[in-house]
Amino acid sequence: MKKIAKWATIILIIGLIFAGLGAAFGGVRAITYDHGFHIIKTQTQSKQLGRIDQVKINSGAADVTITQGKRAAIKVQGDVTNAAKIRQNDGTLTVNQTKDLPHIGFGSDETIPQIKLTLPKRRLAQLNLSLDSGNLKLQNITTQQLYLDLNGNGFTANQLKVTGNGQITTSGGDVKLTNTTLTKVDSSSSFGNISINNSHLNQSKLSSDDGDIEIENSRLTGITTLATDNGDIALTNSDSTGYHLRSKSGDIHFRDRTQQSSYLKHPTAANRIKATAQTGDIKIE
Repeated sequence: MKKIAKWATIILIIGLIFAGLGAAFGGVRAITYDHGFHIIKTQTQSKQLGRIDQVKINSGAADVTITQGKRAAIKVQGDVTNAAKIRQNDGTLTVNQTKDLPHIGFGSDETIPQIKLTLPKRRLAQLNLSLDSGNLKLQNITTQQLYLDLNGNGFTANQLKVTGNGQITTSGGDVKLTNTTLTKVDSSSSFGNISINNSHLNQSKLSSDDGDIEIENSRLTGITTLATDNGDIALTNSDSTGYHLRSKSGDIHFRDRTQQSSYLKHPTAANRIKATAQTGDIKIE
């Protein structure tokens, strides 16, 4: 009898430990049941906003979409236990969302939260966004300053205009920009391709540790700096006056000629491309 009581106590302690771990790692959730299947409750937060000059979004896991609309409004949909905190003060919109923690057998079927922000047609002073997981999409947005720190899946933008300066840092997923104007913006990617089409880059820098850089049908002014550690650099119908091209382990294709190591043409011109590929080819056509 004492042995049974002893083992029962041990099993109870183990159960309490696992229950505590489950709660600590997000196991305690608002759950309903439907025919034996657990359903995680979600909620939708919708809010009309006043005049917005600055946007600051900090999210652990969410798909974020910012587009132009008739009026300023925000809509957040996600798990009720991970609700976003939305605050507007003196023209600054701040959205904070608790970072999701790893799960141990709980909530594995949950969907990623959605943050959708619409802004009227006017220039923002600053757009600042930090995202640990998820996708970011910007549509028809103008801002003086842009600061993005993205550890999620990908970043796409169409008709994005940055008039002052900015920094885009990504550590996973591709960057795709279309019909976009970037002024003094540095974009760096740890893993993923950078693709730019029908855009204008002014005094901008693009770099990728592991991925390609592709620029098509775009206007390049000032000094455009391109760099890859492990990837190719390709420009199509995106000319400049000067070129300073260098590849440590790859070929350089400039128009109808191919050579190795480096290529120089008006390397001190005001409008020039400085491209460096550590392991990969450089192609200009």
